[in-house]
Amino acid sequence: LECRVPLGLYSITLNNDVVADERMLNAYIQFAHTVGGLEGIDHILEVFLPNIKLPGLDDEKRGMYIADSIVRTMNYLRKHQRPRFIKTAYTTPKVWRELTQFDPNLIIGALGGPRENARKTLQLAQNTVQNGGRAILFGRTIFGEESPVDIARALRRVLDGKLSPEDAHAAYQKSVRTKTRGM
Repeated sequence: LECRVPLGLYSITLNNDVVADERMLNAYIQFAHTVGGLEGIDHILEVFLPNIKLPGLDDEKRGMYIADSIVRTMNYLRKHQRPRFIKTAYTTPKVWRELTQFDPNLIIGALGGPRENARKTLQLAQNTVQNGGRAILFGRTIFGEESPVDIARALRRVLDGKLSPEDAHAAYQKSVRTKTRGM
């Protein structure tokens, strides 16, 4: 099997450490300038929230820090150097709207993070798209479910506006129970 996907992934974690974050962002900018000069290659930028507890930074402030860093970094890149899309954590509606409205051509998507439960996954998907997100990138969140196919169907119904997260969760639970009884 031969698979060639001309798409790279660059991941960064910003911890509100001026020296380390500047070094990380400069390395990314250098990478983006290089990739932007190559024909037929694109990249995804994945930006994680701080992986350490930062005193005085709640979800909104952490999200604002990350969003501000993303916006400032994009200002150093020309259109052909920017990522195909950015994958980052959804924090609050206000932060997410500001980030997604920065550049309507830039696709901002939410990462699923650690699996909590199906209800929270469905709510996160709805929050993401209601506040301007154009992608959800939920790997472990889906594959960790009892029925990945059924949770994917439930997500699709939420994203298409056919079901609320609550109704989609009820439908998902019903399908899981039905399959469990049939075993």
